[in-house]
Amino acid sequence: MKKLKKMMALVLAVAMCLAMSMTTTVMSFADDGHTISLKSTDTHTYKVFQVLTGTLAEAGSKELGNPAWGADAIANPGDVNAFIASLEGKSEQDIAQLVAAKVDTNKGRGNVDKDNPLENLTTGYYVLVDVTDLDDDSLETKSLHVVRVVNDINGFDPKWGTTQDDKKIVSDTLGKDSGVNNFNPATDTDNVSIGDTVNYQITASIPANANKFNYFYFVINDTLEARLTFNKDIKVYKDSVAEENLLEEGNDKDYRLKTEADAAPKTFQVALNNAKSLAGKDIIVTYSAVLNKNATIGETPNKNESTVQFSNDPNYDYDGQNHPAFPGSDDDDAIGETPVTETETYTTGIEIQKVDQDGKVLTGATFQLSGQSAKTVLTVQETFTKDNENGNYYKLKDGTYTKTAPTAEGEYMVKTPGATAGYVVDESYAGEDKKVVDNVTYRPYAPATDEGKDVYVLHNGNGHLYDGTDKYTKSTTKTESTSTTPHTASMTVDANGLARFDGLGAGTYTIKETGTPSGYNTMSDMTVTVSFDDTKTPKWSFSGGNGSYDAEEGIYKITIKNEKGTELPTTGGMGTTIFYIAGAILVIGAVVLLIARKKAER
Repeated sequence: MKKLKKMMALVLAVAMCLAMSMTTTVMSFADDGHTISLKSTDTHTYKVFQVLTGTLAEAGSKELGNPAWGADAIANPGDVNAFIASLEGKSEQDIAQLVAAKVDTNKGRGNVDKDNPLENLTTGYYVLVDVTDLDDDSLETKSLHVVRVVNDINGFDPKWGTTQDDKKIVSDTLGKDSGVNNFNPATDTDNVSIGDTVNYQITASIPANANKFNYFYFVINDTLEARLTFNKDIKVYKDSVAEENLLEEGNDKDYRLKTEADAAPKTFQVALNNAKSLAGKDIIVTYSAVLNKNATIGETPNKNESTVQFSNDPNYDYDGQNHPAFPGSDDDDAIGETPVTETETYTTGIEIQKVDQDGKVLTGATFQLSGQSAKTVLTVQETFTKDNENGNYYKLKDGTYTKTAPTAEGEYMVKTPGATAGYVVDESYAGEDKKVVDNVTYRPYAPATDEGKDVYVLHNGNGHLYDGTDKYTKSTTKTESTSTTPHTASMTVDANGLARFDGLGAGTYTIKETGTPSGYNTMSDMTVTVSFDDTKTPKWSFSGGNGSYDAEEGIYKITIKNEKGTELPTTGGMGTTIFYIAGAILVIGAVVLLIARKKAER
């Protein structure tokens, strides 16, 4: 009898211990059976196994009398009393694993979730195994096995936890220098000039139930695109960014760090040495990167991505000694990873096309761009190479290039769905306004009678504008500005009459023509204002310069026309020569007349 009472007290103690932290579960007692039902706050699914069976003195009792192995116990589980005695003094994790070890997983009473209670259970000692399908993007961990006497009507606290991963841009040097409101914390985007520093912060939450694991991996991964140069200035904090909360790097300290080749293909990894001791706390990583000359321009962002890897099954036997801080490949099935969080950094450019008064390309001009938002500016030279197989550009007679293909000379018709003006086919039409194109007769579209008919729009060929039909490919050469003057860059237009300045953030820029082709007038200084709004498409807008935004290339294109100098009147030319000749003729005529008159007198 004493042994039985001791056993019942032990079971009661275990039940009371687990009641402080087990999955949010309510069990009700009825004469014809027991029911397990979950609270609405528990979103997980559990498979239920009966480990022990027995008797209860009364409803609500936690004392299991006459214990025997239950319906779902393994074959040959051993002495039941010895098993119960083995639970004495053990931790929650150990109890959960010892009880689960006696379960035949091929059996079971069924599954239970918040919408589907499990009913008609006989009295006994049960284990609830979390069988929730955690997909690859789940932030949750599974529950530690729940071990309870089925008659326990008290609620359980959730045994599963969640982690979180938030990445954001906190500041950059463009905003500091220019006063431009250039980044949006709500969308984790900003715009900067090439050479600007972008400051990042990752906040990752360790699940509150991390201390229920035998070991807990927690690794923060970050991947910078090649367009962003990592400054290797990592700092790691707990709770908040304060000096007293700064963690130390080292194998025997707070965290371990991998960078570059050691972290490839990631940029860096921060792995906590003892995440269990920080259960429920935030881990904050700060660092910075510089937008470099490889940056994409325009509507395509330069990205920085992060994820968190973490242990997600407290019932798994992690061996942190074999894989200190960083999990091994044999842990893959018990490691979760948060969805990718990212930040986006944008930059743009301005291109100047230099032409004469007839629209023909001019070379020899030099332009200077200056502005507070220009950090390091890339001057871009474009080169077009004839390539009829792969090219997608065509050369115009004015020396410029376009992606619009030339069309044959003469008139041609294009069927245009939805058009309400143009022409329709009518072979019998003889009116003066008919059009005959490629031996087909068309008449003007009549809204009252032609609804539903194919409508054609008349076009004229543009082949006379092109320097042949050859195709060209475009390549660019980018050079960082070497100007010693801050926020200033200069460039002489290339053979195509182009000067392009890439890597500009939002702000106001001045364009000055510092070198003008001989015989042409220098343009007046031009002001261009660049604006950025990540909530719109396109994200960039411009004012000044009478240019247009090319959304495909993500730059502002301005055509600058240079007029020739004024032709002034001159002296000493052909005009006076004519007078000299006329005067000589008159003198000669007078002499001839005088001689004739003398002869007549004689």
